[in-house]
Amino acid sequence: MTPLIQATYGDLASWPWLTRIGKDINKIPAKSYTATQAPTGELVVVNTSDQAGGGGLVTCAVPVPALGVPLPYTELSLEAFLTDIPWRFESDVKQCNIGAHSGGQINIANISNFSTQWKQMNGPLGQWQIDGNPPGWLGTYWTPTLTTGAWFKFRIRGYTDLAAKTYSVLSGRFGKQRFDVPAALQNVPWEVSNWGPTPVAMVQLQTEIALPGVLTVRYRKIRVKFRNLPF
Repeated sequence: MTPLIQATYGDLASWPWLTRIGKDINKIPAKSYTATQAPTGELVVVNTSDQAGGGGLVTCAVPVPALGVPLPYTELSLEAFLTDIPWRFESDVKQCNIGAHSGGQINIANISNFSTQWKQMNGPLGQWQIDGNPPGWLGTYWTPTLTTGAWFKFRIRGYTDLAAKTYSVLSGRFGKQRFDVPAALQNVPWEVSNWGPTPVAMVQLQTEIALPGVLTVRYRKIRVKFRNLPF
């Protein structure tokens, strides 16, 4: 029996987070997009937008562990508290598997793009989508319901085939709602980037506001796991 080897990065809410706003991030940039660490240990992200669809993101760099054995399975889990239903609720892990040239001048295929978004269809009902290659949102036809005013659990799991240089989003979870991604949407070729010089996983949390105003999302228990065996 193969022994389980796992590396866990927990309590990411207390790690440094970088805020990014701009048309390269969101078609309609938020007027203000801030992330603060509350005394309770939560990461509080506030999207202030004067247009519907305004958004931004916060991102945190997590090193991909080098333990001498492949760790092809990746999991992002967190708990979230929404004040309102967003237009988009995006949660990603963009994982650089092989570092590119340290000067950033060479692009190579090296990214497992475990990017996912919940996109509003009707109030709290939305479709969960995953990213493909060429980059673009692919519908899974799973329509989970988002909860406001209460904490809910969110989780995505992915797999990286280091030999084939492909990646797969395997499953998603919103609260007690769970979904396995169809095989037809898996085994996506690695994306090209100049990330490096060492492997890194970028956790990205993004929202788009449904109506002009303020959307606050509180995050806690943000964890990333890497392991050699399926979850």
